[in-house]
Amino acid sequence: MMTALTQTDSPSVACRHADTARRCLACGTSKPKTSLIRFVIAPDGRLTPDIMARLDGRGFWVSAQRDCLLKALETKAFRRAAKGRAVHVPKDLALQVCDLLGRRCLDLLGLAAKAGLVVRGLPQIEQALRKEQLSFVVFAWDAGADGRKKLCGARGFSTLFPQTVLGAALGQDHVAYAGLLPHALSDKLMQELARYLGVCADEQLLNDKDEIVDGR
Repeated sequence: MMTALTQTDSPSVACRHADTARRCLACGTSKPKTSLIRFVIAPDGRLTPDIMARLDGRGFWVSAQRDCLLKALETKAFRRAAKGRAVHVPKDLALQVCDLLGRRCLDLLGLAAKAGLVVRGLPQIEQALRKEQLSFVVFAWDAGADGRKKLCGARGFSTLFPQTVLGAALGQDHVAYAGLLPHALSDKLMQELARYLGVCADEQLLNDKDEIVDGR
C-alpha cells in the first residue's frame, strides 16, 4: 500500500514506486514486480501466467512464493479480483508457471554465456571466486557433493535443472556449475532464479490436481 509522502519523498519517487510495485492477491503485501508473478485472463476465461508481464489485459499479481500461489487458488482470490467474471484455473497452472520460469532462467543463462559472462569449470570458478570476480554461482541439482563443498562459500543458487539441461543452455553436454560475472544480465538472471525457486522448489506444488473452476 502506498504511504503518504514524507518530507524526504518526492512525487517522482512515489510515482516510480507505484509503477514498480504491486500488491499480492494472497498475502496483501506490496512488493516489487520483480518478485511477483503476473496473471491475466485469456479471452476464453482461462487464467494465464504472464511471466514477462507483457500480455494485454488487467494483471493479477501473486508473490513468487509457493504458499502465496496456493493461497490465491484456495481462497478464490482471482475470482474476487476479477469482480464476478468467471475464471478457469487449469489443474496444471503451477506446472505452467514453473515451466515458464525455468525456460526464462535458461534463456537468460544462454544469453549471459553469449555475452561472455559465464565462467565454466570447477577450477576456473574457484579461481574467479578467490579473486572476488563472480556475482554468484548456479548449481545443477545433480552436481557432485565434492564440488558443492569446494564452492560452499560462494553465493549460489541450487537449481532444479540437471547437468544435461544446464549444459544444453550453455552449448555443452553437461554443466554442473556456472559462475556469473557481475552485469545487469546476471542481476536479471538472479531475480528470475529467485522467482523460479520460490515457486517451484517444493514438489508438492507440482502434484497434478483436479481442475479448479474459480468463479462458477
